[in-house]
Amino acid sequence: MWLLLIQLVYVIPSVVLYILTVCTVIVKWSTFKSSFFQFFFFDFGVNIFTLLNTFYVLRFANYTCDTCFLAPIFQNLDKYFSSAFFYAMQYHMAYVQYASTLITSLNRLSVIYNFARFEPLWKRYSFVAMILILVLPTPNTIWMLGYGTSWTYDEVQSRFLLHSPLTQKSISTVLLPFMVISIILSLGLNVFSLILVRRVSQQRRKLVETHFLKLIVITCGVQLLGTFLTIMLGITPPTSFVFSLIVYAIPFISDCLTLCHPWLLIWLSKPIRDTILNIIRATPVSSSILNFATFLKVFTTLRLPEITCHECLLASSFEWCNKYLPMPFIYSMGYHMAFLQYGITTIISLNRLTLWKKYSWIIILLLIFLPFLSTSAAFNYNSQFTYLNSTDYYSLTTEMPLLEIYVSLIPFMIIAIIISLIANYSSFKFVKKVQLWKASKAESNFLKILSTTLVIQMIGTFLSTGMLVFEQSDFKTNLSVIRPFVSDGLTLVQPCMIH
Repeated sequence: MWLLLIQLVYVIPSVVLYILTVCTVIVKWSTFKSSFFQFFFFDFGVNIFTLLNTFYVLRFANYTCDTCFLAPIFQNLDKYFSSAFFYAMQYHMAYVQYASTLITSLNRLSVIYNFARFEPLWKRYSFVAMILILVLPTPNTIWMLGYGTSWTYDEVQSRFLLHSPLTQKSISTVLLPFMVISIILSLGLNVFSLILVRRVSQQRRKLVETHFLKLIVITCGVQLLGTFLTIMLGITPPTSFVFSLIVYAIPFISDCLTLCHPWLLIWLSKPIRDTILNIIRATPVSSSILNFATFLKVFTTLRLPEITCHECLLASSFEWCNKYLPMPFIYSMGYHMAFLQYGITTIISLNRLTLWKKYSWIIILLLIFLPFLSTSAAFNYNSQFTYLNSTDYYSLTTEMPLLEIYVSLIPFMIIAIIISLIANYSSFKFVKKVQLWKASKAESNFLKILSTTLVIQMIGTFLSTGMLVFEQSDFKTNLSVIRPFVSDGLTLVQPCMIH
Protein backbone atom coordinates (compact mmCIF):
# COMPACT_ATOMS: atom_id res chain seq x y z
CA MET A 1 0.00 0.00 0.00
CA TRP A 2 2.87 2.38 0.74
CA LEU A 3 4.04 2.06 -2.87
CA LEU A 4 0.60 3.10 -4.11
CA LEU A 5 0.63 6.13 -1.82
CA ILE A 6 4.07 7.14 -3.09
CA GLN A 7 2.85 6.82 -6.67
CA LEU A 8 -0.25 8.90 -5.99
CA VAL A 9 1.89 11.65 -4.40
CA TYR A 10 3.61 12.37 -7.70
CA VAL A 11 0.96 11.13 -10.14
CA ILE A 12 -1.84 13.48 -9.04
CA PRO A 13 0.23 16.72 -9.26
CA SER A 14 1.72 15.54 -12.57
CA VAL A 15 -1.70 14.90 -14.10
CA VAL A 16 -2.98 18.28 -12.88
CA LEU A 17 0.11 19.97 -14.34
CA TYR A 18 -0.31 18.01 -17.59
CA ILE A 19 -3.92 19.20 -17.96
CA LEU A 20 -2.95 22.76 -17.03
CA THR A 21 -0.15 22.73 -19.61
CA VAL A 22 -2.44 21.49 -22.37
CA CYS A 23 -5.08 24.10 -21.49
CA THR A 24 -2.41 26.82 -21.52
CA VAL A 25 -1.22 25.83 -25.00
CA ILE A 26 -4.81 25.70 -26.29
CA VAL A 27 -5.70 29.11 -24.87
CA LYS A 28 -2.52 30.65 -26.30
CA TRP A 29 -2.48 28.61 -29.52
CA SER A 30 -1.66 31.66 -31.62
CA THR A 31 1.64 31.87 -29.73
CA PHE A 32 2.53 28.17 -29.50
CA LYS A 33 1.11 27.04 -32.85
CA SER A 34 3.53 24.41 -34.22
CA SER A 35 3.65 20.78 -35.31
CA PHE A 36 5.48 19.88 -32.09
CA PHE A 37 2.48 20.85 -29.98
CA GLN A 38 0.16 18.86 -32.23
CA PHE A 39 2.13 15.79 -31.22
CA PHE A 40 2.18 17.06 -27.63
CA PHE A 41 -1.64 16.96 -27.60
CA PHE A 42 -1.56 13.49 -29.12
CA ASP A 43 0.90 12.29 -26.47
CA PHE A 44 -1.34 13.79 -23.79
CA GLY A 45 -4.28 11.63 -24.85
CA VAL A 46 -2.10 8.54 -25.21
CA ASN A 47 -0.33 9.03 -21.88
CA ILE A 48 -3.45 9.76 -19.84
CA PHE A 49 -5.23 6.70 -21.29
CA THR A 50 -2.15 4.57 -20.57
CA LEU A 51 -1.95 5.90 -17.02
CA LEU A 52 -5.62 5.20 -16.30
CA ASN A 53 -5.42 1.70 -17.75
CA THR A 54 -2.23 0.95 -15.82
CA PHE A 55 -3.63 2.22 -12.53
CA TYR A 56 -6.79 0.21 -12.98
CA VAL A 57 -5.24 -3.05 -14.22
CA LEU A 58 -2.11 -3.05 -12.04
CA ARG A 59 -1.96 -0.49 -9.24
CA PHE A 60 -5.46 -0.57 -7.75
CA ALA A 61 -5.87 -4.31 -8.33
CA ASN A 62 -2.60 -5.06 -6.54
CA TYR A 63 -3.80 -3.28 -3.38
CA THR A 64 -7.43 -4.43 -3.30
CA CYS A 65 -8.42 -7.25 -0.92
CA ASP A 66 -11.69 -9.19 -1.15
CA THR A 67 -13.40 -6.90 1.42
CA CYS A 68 -11.96 -3.59 0.17
CA PHE A 69 -13.98 -0.79 -1.41
CA LEU A 70 -12.94 -1.62 -5.00
CA ALA A 71 -13.41 -5.38 -4.59
CA PRO A 72 -17.02 -5.40 -5.92
CA ILE A 73 -15.83 -3.66 -9.08
CA PHE A 74 -13.16 -6.26 -9.82
CA GLN A 75 -15.56 -9.08 -8.91
CA ASN A 76 -18.27 -7.88 -11.29
CA LEU A 77 -16.38 -6.09 -14.04
CA ASP A 78 -16.32 -9.12 -16.35
CA LYS A 79 -20.12 -8.83 -16.61
CA TYR A 80 -19.93 -5.36 -18.14
CA PHE A 81 -16.57 -4.99 -19.93
CA SER A 82 -14.12 -7.22 -21.72
CA SER A 83 -11.16 -7.80 -19.42
CA ALA A 84 -9.21 -8.98 -22.45
CA PHE A 85 -9.48 -5.45 -23.87
CA PHE A 86 -7.81 -3.90 -20.81
CA TYR A 87 -5.14 -6.60 -20.93
CA ALA A 88 -4.43 -6.05 -24.63
CA MET A 89 -4.30 -2.28 -24.16
CA GLN A 90 -1.29 -2.61 -21.85
CA TYR A 91 0.76 -3.87 -24.78
CA HIS A 92 -0.99 -1.88 -27.50
CA MET A 93 -0.11 1.39 -25.77
CA ALA A 94 3.53 0.27 -25.49
CA TYR A 95 3.61 0.12 -29.31
CA VAL A 96 1.90 3.51 -29.49
CA GLN A 97 4.21 5.25 -27.00
CA TYR A 98 7.41 4.02 -28.62
CA ALA A 99 6.13 4.79 -32.13
CA SER A 100 5.05 8.27 -31.02
CA THR A 101 8.55 9.04 -29.75
CA LEU A 102 10.01 7.80 -33.05
CA ILE A 103 7.70 9.98 -35.16
CA THR A 104 8.27 13.02 -32.95
CA SER A 105 12.03 12.51 -33.31
CA LEU A 106 11.55 12.44 -37.08
CA ASN A 107 9.46 15.60 -36.80
CA ARG A 108 12.22 17.45 -34.96
CA LEU A 109 14.93 16.31 -37.39
CA SER A 110 12.99 17.31 -40.51
CA VAL A 111 11.96 20.69 -39.07
CA ILE A 112 15.52 21.48 -37.99
CA TYR A 113 16.83 20.42 -41.42
CA ASN A 114 14.37 22.51 -43.45
CA PHE A 115 11.83 24.46 -41.42
CA ALA A 116 10.16 26.26 -44.33
CA ARG A 117 9.47 23.05 -46.21
CA PHE A 118 8.63 20.47 -43.54
CA GLU A 119 6.88 22.47 -40.80
CA PRO A 120 3.81 23.27 -42.98
CA LEU A 121 3.66 19.62 -44.10
CA TRP A 122 3.72 18.36 -40.52
CA LYS A 123 1.05 20.85 -39.47
CA ARG A 124 -1.22 19.72 -42.29
CA TYR A 125 -0.68 15.94 -42.23
CA SER A 126 0.40 15.09 -38.67
CA PHE A 127 -3.06 13.61 -38.03
CA VAL A 128 -2.27 10.91 -40.61
CA ALA A 129 0.82 9.87 -38.64
CA MET A 130 -1.22 9.85 -35.41
CA ILE A 131 -3.89 7.59 -36.92
CA LEU A 132 -1.25 5.20 -38.23
CA ILE A 133 0.45 5.10 -34.82
CA LEU A 134 -2.84 4.09 -33.20
CA VAL A 135 -4.01 1.63 -35.87
CA LEU A 136 -0.90 -0.20 -37.11
CA PRO A 137 -0.19 -2.06 -33.82
CA THR A 138 -3.71 -3.57 -33.91
CA PRO A 139 -2.76 -6.82 -35.76
CA ASN A 140 -0.19 -7.51 -33.02
CA THR A 141 -2.63 -6.98 -30.14
CA ILE A 142 -6.16 -7.76 -31.38
CA TRP A 143 -5.52 -11.51 -31.26
CA MET A 144 -5.21 -11.24 -27.46
CA LEU A 145 -8.95 -10.54 -27.26
CA GLY A 146 -9.66 -14.14 -28.24
CA TYR A 147 -8.23 -15.59 -25.03
CA GLY A 148 -10.10 -16.06 -21.76
CA THR A 149 -8.79 -13.14 -19.72
CA SER A 150 -10.54 -12.61 -16.37
CA TRP A 151 -10.09 -11.16 -12.90
CA THR A 152 -8.99 -13.67 -10.26
CA TYR A 153 -8.36 -13.23 -6.55
CA ASP A 154 -5.01 -14.31 -5.12
CA GLU A 155 -5.72 -15.57 -1.61
CA VAL A 156 -2.03 -15.76 -0.69
CA GLN A 157 -1.18 -12.14 -1.56
CA SER A 158 -4.70 -10.76 -0.91
CA ARG A 159 -5.01 -8.98 -4.24
CA PHE A 160 -6.79 -9.15 -7.58
CA LEU A 161 -4.96 -10.18 -10.75
CA LEU A 162 -5.91 -9.86 -14.40
CA HIS A 163 -5.18 -13.43 -15.47
CA SER A 164 -4.55 -14.45 -19.07
CA PRO A 165 -3.42 -17.84 -20.45
CA LEU A 166 -0.99 -16.00 -22.73
CA THR A 167 2.72 -16.20 -21.93
CA GLN A 168 5.03 -13.20 -21.92
CA LYS A 169 7.13 -14.91 -24.59
CA SER A 170 4.22 -15.06 -27.05
CA ILE A 171 3.46 -11.37 -26.48
CA SER A 172 7.07 -10.16 -26.58
CA THR A 173 7.97 -11.97 -29.82
CA VAL A 174 7.03 -8.87 -31.82
CA LEU A 175 6.81 -6.20 -29.12
CA LEU A 176 10.35 -6.47 -27.80
CA PRO A 177 12.06 -6.28 -31.22
CA PHE A 178 9.80 -3.32 -32.07
CA MET A 179 10.86 -1.53 -28.89
CA VAL A 180 14.55 -2.16 -29.62
CA ILE A 181 14.31 -1.08 -33.28
CA SER A 182 12.27 2.04 -32.49
CA ILE A 183 14.73 3.04 -29.76
CA ILE A 184 17.70 2.62 -32.11
CA LEU A 185 15.97 4.66 -34.83
CA SER A 186 14.91 7.37 -32.34
CA LEU A 187 18.45 7.61 -30.99
CA GLY A 188 19.84 7.86 -34.52
CA LEU A 189 17.39 10.60 -35.49
CA ASN A 190 18.13 12.55 -32.33
CA VAL A 191 21.90 12.28 -32.88
CA PHE A 192 21.47 13.70 -36.39
CA SER A 193 19.26 16.46 -34.97
CA LEU A 194 21.90 17.39 -32.38
CA ILE A 195 24.56 17.54 -35.12
CA LEU A 196 22.35 19.83 -37.22
CA VAL A 197 21.56 22.04 -34.23
CA ARG A 198 25.25 22.72 -33.64
CA ARG A 199 25.58 23.98 -37.22
CA VAL A 200 22.63 26.39 -37.33
CA SER A 201 22.66 29.99 -36.16
CA GLN A 202 21.19 31.14 -32.84
CA GLN A 203 18.32 32.87 -34.63
CA ARG A 204 17.46 29.74 -36.60
CA ARG A 205 17.60 27.61 -33.43
CA LYS A 206 14.88 29.77 -31.93
CA LEU A 207 12.79 29.54 -35.10
CA VAL A 208 12.82 25.73 -35.27
CA GLU A 209 12.30 25.31 -31.49
CA THR A 210 15.46 23.28 -30.96
CA HIS A 211 14.97 23.38 -27.17
CA PHE A 212 12.12 20.87 -27.61
CA LEU A 213 14.71 18.43 -28.94
CA LYS A 214 15.90 18.05 -25.34
CA LEU A 215 12.43 16.81 -24.40
CA ILE A 216 12.54 14.13 -27.10
CA VAL A 217 16.08 13.07 -26.16
CA ILE A 218 15.16 12.67 -22.47
CA THR A 219 11.98 10.77 -23.38
CA CYS A 220 14.06 8.51 -25.60
CA GLY A 221 16.48 7.93 -22.72
CA VAL A 222 13.63 6.88 -20.42
CA GLN A 223 12.35 4.49 -23.09
CA LEU A 224 15.84 3.04 -23.48
CA LEU A 225 15.95 2.36 -19.74
CA GLY A 226 12.47 0.80 -19.87
CA THR A 227 13.47 -1.46 -22.76
CA PHE A 228 16.63 -2.55 -20.93
CA LEU A 229 14.67 -3.42 -17.77
CA THR A 230 12.07 -5.32 -19.81
CA ILE A 231 14.82 -7.42 -21.41
CA MET A 232 16.46 -8.00 -18.02
CA LEU A 233 13.12 -9.08 -16.59
CA GLY A 234 12.93 -11.84 -19.18
CA ILE A 235 16.41 -13.24 -18.57
CA THR A 236 16.74 -12.78 -14.78
CA PRO A 237 15.73 -15.71 -12.51
CA PRO A 238 12.39 -14.89 -10.80
CA THR A 239 13.78 -15.83 -7.38
CA SER A 240 16.73 -13.42 -7.53
CA PHE A 241 17.01 -10.08 -5.75
CA VAL A 242 17.67 -8.29 -9.05
CA PHE A 243 14.36 -9.57 -10.41
CA SER A 244 12.51 -8.09 -7.42
CA LEU A 245 14.25 -4.74 -7.91
CA ILE A 246 13.29 -4.68 -11.59
CA VAL A 247 9.66 -5.49 -10.75
CA TYR A 248 9.56 -2.55 -8.33
CA ALA A 249 11.39 -0.22 -10.74
CA ILE A 250 9.37 -0.80 -13.92
CA PRO A 251 6.14 0.94 -12.68
CA PHE A 252 8.15 4.06 -11.80
CA ILE A 253 9.89 4.04 -15.19
CA SER A 254 6.49 3.65 -16.84
CA ASP A 255 5.15 6.63 -14.86
CA CYS A 256 8.21 8.68 -15.79
CA LEU A 257 7.65 7.94 -19.48
CA THR A 258 3.96 8.83 -19.18
CA LEU A 259 4.20 11.95 -17.03
CA CYS A 260 7.58 13.54 -17.79
CA HIS A 261 6.32 15.67 -20.70
CA PRO A 262 4.64 18.51 -18.74
CA TRP A 263 7.60 18.85 -16.34
CA LEU A 264 10.09 18.90 -19.20
CA LEU A 265 7.99 21.35 -21.19
CA ILE A 266 7.79 23.79 -18.28
CA TRP A 267 11.54 23.48 -17.79
CA LEU A 268 12.32 24.04 -21.48
CA SER A 269 9.72 26.62 -22.51
CA LYS A 270 9.90 29.96 -20.70
CA PRO A 271 6.58 31.31 -22.13
CA ILE A 272 4.68 28.25 -20.89
CA ARG A 273 6.53 28.28 -17.57
CA ASP A 274 5.72 31.94 -16.98
CA THR A 275 2.06 31.49 -17.95
CA ILE A 276 1.53 28.53 -15.62
CA LEU A 277 3.39 30.18 -12.73
CA ASN A 278 1.17 33.24 -13.11
CA ILE A 279 -1.91 31.02 -12.91
CA ILE A 280 -0.60 29.19 -9.84
CA ARG A 281 0.38 32.42 -8.07
CA ALA A 282 -2.99 33.99 -8.81
CA THR A 283 -4.98 31.06 -7.42
CA PRO A 284 -5.70 31.17 -3.66
CA VAL A 285 -4.33 27.89 -2.29
CA SER A 286 -6.93 27.40 0.44
CA SER A 287 -9.78 28.12 -1.97
CA SER A 288 -8.35 25.73 -4.59
CA ILE A 289 -8.00 22.85 -2.12
CA LEU A 290 -11.47 23.48 -0.75
CA ASN A 291 -13.05 23.61 -4.21
CA PHE A 292 -11.32 20.41 -5.29
CA ALA A 293 -12.45 18.60 -2.12
CA THR A 294 -16.01 19.88 -2.62
CA PHE A 295 -16.04 18.72 -6.23
CA LEU A 296 -14.88 15.21 -5.25
CA LYS A 297 -17.46 15.02 -2.48
CA VAL A 298 -20.33 16.11 -4.74
CA PHE A 299 -19.20 13.87 -7.58
CA THR A 300 -18.91 10.72 -5.46
CA THR A 301 -21.98 11.19 -3.26
CA LEU A 302 -24.37 12.85 -5.72
CA ARG A 303 -23.38 12.43 -9.38
CA LEU A 304 -22.24 8.80 -9.40
CA PRO A 305 -25.22 7.52 -7.33
CA GLU A 306 -27.64 9.29 -9.69
CA ILE A 307 -26.36 7.29 -12.68
CA THR A 308 -26.13 3.95 -10.84
CA CYS A 309 -29.01 1.50 -11.10
CA HIS A 310 -29.53 -1.57 -8.88
CA GLU A 311 -27.73 -3.87 -11.35
CA CYS A 312 -25.02 -1.40 -12.37
CA LEU A 313 -21.32 -1.91 -11.76
CA LEU A 314 -21.04 0.62 -8.91
CA ALA A 315 -24.14 -0.57 -7.04
CA SER A 316 -22.22 -3.01 -4.85
CA SER A 317 -19.70 -0.26 -4.00
CA PHE A 318 -22.45 1.93 -2.54
CA GLU A 319 -23.67 -1.03 -0.49
CA TRP A 320 -20.09 -1.45 0.72
CA CYS A 321 -20.03 2.21 1.78
CA ASN A 322 -23.12 1.67 3.92
CA LYS A 323 -21.34 -1.16 5.76
CA TYR A 324 -17.88 0.26 6.33
CA LEU A 325 -17.91 4.07 6.08
CA PRO A 326 -19.21 6.70 8.57
CA MET A 327 -22.16 7.75 6.42
CA PRO A 328 -23.53 10.44 8.81
CA PHE A 329 -20.15 12.20 8.64
CA ILE A 330 -20.08 11.94 4.82
CA TYR A 331 -23.61 13.33 4.63
CA SER A 332 -22.74 16.24 6.94
CA MET A 333 -19.80 17.20 4.71
CA GLY A 334 -22.25 18.37 2.03
CA TYR A 335 -23.38 21.18 4.33
CA HIS A 336 -19.99 21.61 6.00
CA MET A 337 -18.45 22.46 2.62
CA ALA A 338 -21.18 25.06 2.06
CA PHE A 339 -20.12 26.82 5.28
CA LEU A 340 -16.50 26.64 4.16
CA GLN A 341 -17.07 27.91 0.61
CA TYR A 342 -19.16 30.89 1.69
CA GLY A 343 -16.79 31.61 4.56
CA ILE A 344 -13.64 31.47 2.43
CA THR A 345 -15.17 33.84 -0.15
CA THR A 346 -15.94 36.32 2.63
CA ILE A 347 -12.43 36.01 4.06
CA ILE A 348 -10.81 36.48 0.63
CA SER A 349 -13.02 39.53 0.04
CA LEU A 350 -11.83 41.01 3.33
CA ASN A 351 -8.28 39.99 2.45
CA ARG A 352 -8.47 42.02 -0.76
CA LEU A 353 -9.58 44.94 1.38
CA THR A 354 -6.98 44.63 4.17
CA LEU A 355 -4.23 42.31 2.78
CA TRP A 356 -3.19 40.43 5.93
CA LYS A 357 -0.70 37.57 5.87
CA LYS A 358 0.55 36.74 9.35
CA TYR A 359 -2.61 35.32 10.93
CA SER A 360 -4.59 34.04 7.94
CA TRP A 361 -3.88 30.41 8.96
CA ILE A 362 -5.80 30.96 12.21
CA ILE A 363 -8.86 32.14 10.29
CA ILE A 364 -8.62 29.17 7.91
CA LEU A 365 -8.54 26.74 10.87
CA LEU A 366 -11.57 28.46 12.40
CA LEU A 367 -13.41 28.17 9.08
CA ILE A 368 -12.67 24.45 8.96
CA PHE A 369 -13.73 23.56 12.51
CA LEU A 370 -16.42 26.06 13.58
CA PRO A 371 -19.06 24.71 11.13
CA PHE A 372 -19.04 21.44 13.11
CA LEU A 373 -21.13 23.27 15.71
CA SER A 374 -23.96 23.07 13.18
CA THR A 375 -23.14 20.14 10.88
CA SER A 376 -22.42 17.71 13.75
CA ALA A 377 -26.20 17.48 14.14
CA ALA A 378 -26.13 15.03 11.22
CA PHE A 379 -24.14 12.58 13.39
CA ASN A 380 -27.30 11.91 15.43
CA TYR A 381 -29.23 10.50 12.46
CA ASN A 382 -28.82 7.46 10.25
CA SER A 383 -27.52 8.20 6.76
CA GLN A 384 -26.95 5.79 3.88
CA PHE A 385 -26.98 5.27 0.14
CA THR A 386 -30.55 4.19 -0.65
CA TYR A 387 -31.80 2.67 -3.87
CA LEU A 388 -34.96 4.46 -5.06
CA ASN A 389 -37.26 2.28 -7.15
CA SER A 390 -39.16 5.29 -8.46
CA THR A 391 -36.06 6.81 -10.08
CA ASP A 392 -33.94 3.66 -10.54
CA TYR A 393 -30.81 5.14 -8.96
CA TYR A 394 -29.07 5.52 -5.60
CA SER A 395 -29.28 8.58 -3.39
CA LEU A 396 -27.53 9.64 -0.17
CA THR A 397 -30.43 9.93 2.29
CA THR A 398 -30.79 10.79 5.97
CA GLU A 399 -33.46 10.84 8.65
CA MET A 400 -32.42 14.36 9.69
CA PRO A 401 -34.92 17.18 8.90
CA LEU A 402 -33.47 19.84 6.58
CA LEU A 403 -34.49 22.58 9.02
CA GLU A 404 -32.03 21.34 11.64
CA ILE A 405 -29.01 22.41 9.57
CA TYR A 406 -30.61 25.11 7.40
CA VAL A 407 -31.65 27.07 10.50
CA SER A 408 -28.00 28.10 10.87
CA LEU A 409 -26.67 27.55 7.32
CA ILE A 410 -29.01 29.92 5.45
CA PRO A 411 -28.51 32.88 7.85
CA PHE A 412 -24.75 32.28 7.61
CA MET A 413 -24.93 32.29 3.80
CA ILE A 414 -26.90 35.56 3.78
CA ILE A 415 -24.57 37.28 6.27
CA ALA A 416 -21.49 36.04 4.37
CA ILE A 417 -22.88 37.42 1.10
CA ILE A 418 -23.67 40.82 2.64
CA ILE A 419 -20.17 41.13 4.14
CA SER A 420 -18.60 40.04 0.84
CA LEU A 421 -20.66 42.59 -1.08
CA ILE A 422 -19.59 45.41 1.22
CA ALA A 423 -15.93 44.32 1.14
CA ASN A 424 -15.85 43.98 -2.66
CA TYR A 425 -17.59 47.33 -3.19
CA SER A 426 -15.08 49.01 -0.89
CA SER A 427 -12.21 47.29 -2.71
CA PHE A 428 -13.49 48.46 -6.10
CA LYS A 429 -13.66 52.02 -4.81
CA PHE A 430 -10.11 51.73 -3.49
CA VAL A 431 -8.71 50.21 -6.71
CA LYS A 432 -9.94 53.19 -8.73
CA LYS A 433 -7.76 55.43 -6.58
CA VAL A 434 -4.59 53.37 -7.08
CA GLN A 435 -2.08 55.21 -9.23
CA LEU A 436 -0.03 52.23 -10.42
CA TRP A 437 -1.77 50.79 -13.47
CA LYS A 438 -0.41 47.26 -13.05
CA ALA A 439 -1.43 47.03 -9.41
CA SER A 440 -4.86 48.40 -10.29
CA LYS A 441 -5.24 45.90 -13.13
CA ALA A 442 -4.20 42.92 -11.00
CA GLU A 443 -6.48 43.80 -8.09
CA SER A 444 -9.32 44.55 -10.49
CA ASN A 445 -9.02 41.06 -11.99
CA PHE A 446 -9.09 39.47 -8.53
CA LEU A 447 -12.18 41.45 -7.66
CA LYS A 448 -13.93 40.36 -10.85
CA ILE A 449 -13.33 36.72 -9.89
CA LEU A 450 -14.64 37.31 -6.37
CA SER A 451 -17.67 39.20 -7.66
CA THR A 452 -18.56 36.38 -10.07
CA THR A 453 -18.16 33.86 -7.25
CA LEU A 454 -20.40 36.03 -5.11
CA VAL A 455 -23.17 36.08 -7.74
CA ILE A 456 -23.09 32.28 -7.95
CA GLN A 457 -23.27 32.09 -4.16
CA MET A 458 -26.35 34.33 -4.18
CA ILE A 459 -28.03 31.93 -6.62
CA GLY A 460 -27.04 29.01 -4.37
CA THR A 461 -28.51 30.75 -1.33
CA PHE A 462 -31.76 31.36 -3.21
CA LEU A 463 -31.99 27.68 -4.20
CA SER A 464 -31.20 26.44 -0.67
CA THR A 465 -33.88 28.71 0.78
CA GLY A 466 -36.34 27.53 -1.86
CA MET A 467 -35.66 23.86 -1.04
CA LEU A 468 -36.47 24.56 2.60
CA VAL A 469 -39.62 26.56 1.82
CA PHE A 470 -40.91 24.01 -0.71
CA GLU A 471 -39.76 20.93 1.21
CA GLN A 472 -43.19 19.30 0.95
CA SER A 473 -43.77 20.39 -2.65
CA ASP A 474 -42.81 18.85 -6.01
CA PHE A 475 -41.08 22.14 -6.82
CA LYS A 476 -38.28 21.04 -4.49
CA THR A 477 -37.34 18.39 -7.06
CA ASN A 478 -36.83 21.05 -9.74
CA LEU A 479 -34.61 23.07 -7.41
CA SER A 480 -32.58 19.99 -6.48
CA VAL A 481 -31.89 19.38 -10.18
CA ILE A 482 -30.52 22.91 -10.64
CA ARG A 483 -28.46 23.07 -7.44
CA PRO A 484 -25.65 20.66 -8.53
CA PHE A 485 -24.91 22.88 -11.55
CA VAL A 486 -24.68 25.92 -9.27
CA SER A 487 -22.35 23.93 -7.01
CA ASP A 488 -20.15 23.13 -10.02
CA GLY A 489 -20.12 26.79 -11.01
CA LEU A 490 -19.03 27.81 -7.52
CA THR A 491 -16.35 25.10 -7.45
CA LEU A 492 -14.89 25.50 -10.94
CA VAL A 493 -15.36 29.17 -11.87
CA GLN A 494 -12.08 30.42 -10.36
CA PRO A 495 -9.56 28.48 -12.52
CA CYS A 496 -11.61 29.24 -15.65
CA MET A 497 -11.61 32.99 -14.97
CA ILE A 498 -7.95 33.07 -13.94
CA HIS A 499 -7.02 31.39 -17.21
